[in-house]
Amino acid sequence: MKLISLKCPNCGAQLQIDAEKEFVFCEHCGTKILIDNEISRMQIDNAEEAGYQFEKGRQRAQSEVNTFHKAEAAQTVSSPKKKKRHTWLWVLGWIFIFPLPLTIILVKKKKLNPILKYGIIGVAWIIYLIFALASVSGGSSETTNNNGQKQDAIATRSPESTIVDSSEPTVITNPSEKDEETIVDTTPLTTNDDNATATPEAVSYFPLDQFFMSLSPDLTRDQVEDLAKQYGLFCKNRNTGAGTYTYRIAMEADIAKTNDYKKGSFVSLSIASIGNKNIKDIKYFNAEKMIVGTWNRDKGYQLNDLNNPQIGMFDVSSAEEIIEYEPPIDKNINLLEELLLSANDEMTEDDIKLFADQHSITYVSRGSGNEKTVAYTFSVADKGGDSGSKITFALIDGKLSRMTYYYYPSNYWDGTCANYYSASYAAKYGTQAGFCLSKTKSDPVYYEDPMKLIEDVRAIPSI
Repeated sequence: MKLISLKCPNCGAQLQIDAEKEFVFCEHCGTKILIDNEISRMQIDNAEEAGYQFEKGRQRAQSEVNTFHKAEAAQTVSSPKKKKRHTWLWVLGWIFIFPLPLTIILVKKKKLNPILKYGIIGVAWIIYLIFALASVSGGSSETTNNNGQKQDAIATRSPESTIVDSSEPTVITNPSEKDEETIVDTTPLTTNDDNATATPEAVSYFPLDQFFMSLSPDLTRDQVEDLAKQYGLFCKNRNTGAGTYTYRIAMEADIAKTNDYKKGSFVSLSIASIGNKNIKDIKYFNAEKMIVGTWNRDKGYQLNDLNNPQIGMFDVSSAEEIIEYEPPIDKNINLLEELLLSANDEMTEDDIKLFADQHSITYVSRGSGNEKTVAYTFSVADKGGDSGSKITFALIDGKLSRMTYYYYPSNYWDGTCANYYSASYAAKYGTQAGFCLSKTKSDPVYYEDPMKLIEDVRAIPSI
């Protein structure tokens, strides 16, 4: 008899039964139990449990294998095999045979142009051989010519490479660091003959000059302000109330003020506040050269040399031509100076008008009781017009009372001007008649020789 152990499916009691019987009754609860059904169920339960334990063991084994491989890989990464580096050989090579390591490095560079690559290698070896031969000769300072005579050896040096700086112009980022000069070499090479070596002539541009040359008619308000900041310049603007914004740009804040608080070089421009909002006109004033350059859409670029007012406004091709213009020195008497030298107590308004007509210069009268103006252009002669050389005069009883000559640039800096006072003027204002030099906050200086007065008024103060 074969006994097997079963659990009662009803009360769960452990039973010992004969496996050869078809059924039994639970001795605890009396439940009838079919032996074949219970044995089959136990086999299924045991198989499931065995399968579960098998799968669990398989997964655990796989996990342990993976963990082992990861640890092995980490150890391999953390402890790589060190590559032997022969640093001392490279050092010796660069010191004693520098073309050799250079050749090795260049040969490995696949992307480098082959012509350039082997050209550099060849030049390196030639230079090395020259030095080697020189050292072999014992560094002697003498050589022997074909006639057996000794002569001083001439050391030959290879020319240094020319470095071309193609970077952007240096920009002053701190506005307080004013009057900084940015050097930009834009001059082409010049030669005297076909065999001469070309040498560049340096051209110096200040940030304000660069700003002027960088302006484009299509720039908007924001772009103008950004460009001024790029060159480290001060930029002021105001709304004229007539559909236009006026901008003034300078190296100093006081000069940039639109009311011309302080004198100095500046760029001014007007921009439409409606429509396309682009630049309408540009004005460049150089206080050192005393020149005015302008641009507008109708006339293009023009230049006015205030040192030589008789020249007047003339056309130029570009902003760069304005920047590079150098005023010619003219010691001749100009027309305004000629008019001043002819002043006398009997001169009438008609005499002055006739002089202006004969020489094609501008005469402007603003009515009785107002001073009258003679200048080379109407824009200077007109009240509130452009700066420039001019003559103003006044009359008493139809005769000349006073004539004043404003010569630019002298008058621009310190208010210096040349005067003629008639006897009637001297009597009315308690001063001395004749030619004199006047200056702001200074007593007038009188001259017996009017030509000496002209020379003194033309003396430009140091900047």
